[in-house]
Amino acid sequence: MSFPTNVGTLSVYAGDTFSQTFTFKEDDVAIDLPDEGWGSWTAQYRRNPDSTTAVSFAVDTTDAATGQITISLTATQTTTLEPGVFDLQATQGSVVRTWVRGGLNVTKDVTRG
Repeated sequence: MSFPTNVGTLSVYAGDTFSQTFTFKEDDVAIDLPDEGWGSWTAQYRRNPDSTTAVSFAVDTTDAATGQITISLTATQTTTLEPGVFDLQATQGSVVRTWVRGGLNVTKDVTRG
C-alpha cells in the first residue's frame, strides 16, 4: 500500500449529514490499526491545500481493530462547503502518516429548513 491513497472525489450533499468509512488492508487482510500503534486519527477539509480555513471531520475509530475508520460531517458543517479537498492522517509514536486523500464534490441542496 502506498501512502497516501488517492480515493478520488467523494460526493457531499450540502445540508445533509455525511460519512465515509475506509477499510485498510494489507494483502487483503484488515490491518489491526491500534495493534500496529496507529492512533490520534484526524481529518480535515479545505477549499484547496493552501487554504488557511479548515473544517474538521469527526473521526470514529470504534472499528479500528478491523481496519475501519469512519469520517463524518454534520448537516450544519456541510451547509457551507464548496468543492475542495480532504485527507485523513494518524500517528504512530512520532511518525505521522497521511492514509488517504481526495476531493469533495458538493451539491447544493434545494430544501432548506
